[in-house]
Amino acid sequence: MNGSVYAAGPIPLNVGTNEFRIGVTAEDGVTTRSYSVTVNRSTLPAAPDQFMADPAKRQVMLSWKAEPGLLYNVYQEGVKLNTEPVGGGSYTITGLPNGKKITFSVTALNAFLDESAPASLTAHIRP
Repeated sequence: MNGSVYAAGPIPLNVGTNEFRIGVTAEDGVTTRSYSVTVNRSTLPAAPDQFMADPAKRQVMLSWKAEPGLLYNVYQEGVKLNTEPVGGGSYTITGLPNGKKITFSVTALNAFLDESAPASLTAHIRP
């Protein structure tokens, strides 16, 4: 890219519509173009509510209050378990070691896949 950058770095975005106007001057110093860019920023979803675990032998069923329009990610000890976002309010994990205490978390995702803070709990897998 030839030319100079007159402004760089993070640009704070407000929730809602953010409009930017970008002016570009060609190398000849005369030719100019102007562009408009609109960025819509949504609010982050809240952490899932009513997060619970139902541990059993070598497995746990996690549940939470599902909200319309949201998807979810599920974590075990900070590692994401799902390859695609989870729809609905439950997720079962099998093959767990008996007698262990394991921390699980769930986060909510909005339509732009912005992720909420986690709701977390520790479950004791039955021996």
